[in-house]
Amino acid sequence: MLPALPCLFCPVRVLYHEFVLTTRNYIRTVTDVKGEWLIDIAPHYFELNNFPQGSAKQALDRLYRKREKDQSARF
Repeated sequence: MLPALPCLFCPVRVLYHEFVLTTRNYIRTVTDVKGEWLIDIAPHYFELNNFPQGSAKQALDRLYRKREKDQSARF
């Protein structure tokens, strides 16, 4: 886990281009990634059955429930 650093905006998920190892670890060229994007782009990878019980599975479950709620509100 990377150390918490002060930032203007601290995203939950990121895609980074470079990992720098010095006396401290840094990631550079960072892009915020929305959880909804992950389940839209790779649903086969983010199936709930693939994950053991834990915080990751709970977070995915919340994303799937939010997505279902949003889709049902549209129709």
